[in-house]
Amino acid sequence: PNRFAEFKDIDPRAIELFLKSTDMFNRAVLGEGGDLMIAMQLMEKASALDSNFIAAHSDVAWNYMYRVDTSLSVATSSEKAHRAITHLQAAGADASTINYMLSQIYINLDLDYASAERLIKQEIERDPSASWWRSFLADIAAREGRKEDNLALVKADATLHPAYTQAEFLPILASVLMYSMQY
Repeated sequence: PNRFAEFKDIDPRAIELFLKSTDMFNRAVLGEGGDLMIAMQLMEKASALDSNFIAAHSDVAWNYMYRVDTSLSVATSSEKAHRAITHLQAAGADASTINYMLSQIYINLDLDYASAERLIKQEIERDPSASWWRSFLADIAAREGRKEDNLALVKADATLHPAYTQAEFLPILASVLMYSMQY
């Protein structure tokens, strides 16, 4: 019943652009002729068409956060990603979505690990069993050279989620062990 809840009351033209963008992005990632820049442009148009389209604003922020447009400086990408977060907030996105996106911008663009850590800890406090938040803290620890903290955080996250299959967890653990030279 809630399968397409994110499209409720959204301009159909924006939805069409969103779906075209998603298809273009997927084809690019799969090596099937898509174009990431065109996908990004389509998503920006979808976002501009409907100020309440949370999914489109989120994808716009993601595009800048992961620097799909490599011609932009890191500072410009950060500015545009933060602008997309402002649109997310105005559209009424939930706090966890905003904190996730904003923490990733702080980690990947701004290198503001203290601000990212503050948001991530808010989410852990809100829901101690929330999936993956500790792995984001582990990423910060690794970037700051705190190898022991990195490993401890990843292991703590794994114990909170015993249902994770080995296929989901072992590659993360392996990369942390390799980084910390404990393999």
